[in-house]
Amino acid sequence: MIDYDSFALYARRYVRVLFLIAVLAVVIVALMITAGYFFPAEHITTGEREFTTDRSTVFAAITDVGNYEAWQPDIKGIQILERNPPRWKELHGKQWLEFETVRLDRPNEWVIRITPEKEYRRFLAERDSSNTSSATETEEDQVAPSYSEIDLRA
Repeated sequence: MIDYDSFALYARRYVRVLFLIAVLAVVIVALMITAGYFFPAEHITTGEREFTTDRSTVFAAITDVGNYEAWQPDIKGIQILERNPPRWKELHGKQWLEFETVRLDRPNEWVIRITPEKEYRRFLAERDSSNTSSATETEEDQVAPSYSEIDLRA
């Protein structure tokens, strides 16, 4: 014979446990959504490359927008909108991104913006040869200056 009182007791415990698990899942999802609202919509990334050539050569290569496809494999196409100051569109996959120059200080800094709102800064910082492992000896037995290209995305 079935003891209905003990069966009802176990059923109530089982339903309570399931209810607590469901409430806990809802609370976790709500906390994740709430935490997501506190993360910034934009983020800053930096990158650095070391070059062992003179500053003007590196700056000329960086500002030669028409030649980007040759050395940036993720760019599938370029449309030059303006030459001076540089304004252009880059095709990344199926999406075109438009860039414009905010400030150009040759051969030190080039501030560009993804129109309409995001801004990039590209500038060359001279690094001390003792601070870099990529400095090379020149024929005159002098260490060639090393420069870093730094991208700051805001």
